[in-house]
Amino acid sequence: KCIWHDGKHHMLTEWVMSPPAALEPQSKFSINDSVLDMLVKLHSTTQPFRNTFNASYGLNWNLRQIGKKPKYLQRLISKAKQFLGDYPNSDWVNCHGDLVSQNVLFDLSKKPILIDWEFSHRNTAYWDIATLINDIETTTSESDDILRRYTELRNQHQSESNFIPDILLLNGYRGVLALI
Repeated sequence: KCIWHDGKHHMLTEWVMSPPAALEPQSKFSINDSVLDMLVKLHSTTQPFRNTFNASYGLNWNLRQIGKKPKYLQRLISKAKQFLGDYPNSDWVNCHGDLVSQNVLFDLSKKPILIDWEFSHRNTAYWDIATLINDIETTTSESDDILRRYTELRNQHQSESNFIPDILLLNGYRGVLALI
């Protein structure tokens, strides 16, 4: 399985050798420390990652698709674009880009394995965290706890991290991703 993609070349970083039944998505997915640790390792890697995803472009594309649709959607997209402009990102990391539960498999030892890398790019760590939180539909207190645990693990793994936990930023990215 190709588990790394830099936009130009597929790079094989790990073969997962197991029978199909031994490697599958969990029916009830929860964000545990092994998933967060895997995410921290991805965000801390220094392998080349050339793609960037321009969220404003994605929002503009959606706005064109909406056309003369409801004004409230146009207002939401305008607010999302303003949010992105107001919060420049100082913490560029390698992101999976499509971190939803069906793209996280677990081997027999419960080690998480990421698949489906076609949307991988450089972005803020909030991008992957918000994507995953949106996918499993967490409560506000669960989102707070996930952000706290991610930050603790990242600080342990990467002593000079620029990541500053901010639940308002996380919620802003959750909204942007929901619109995209």
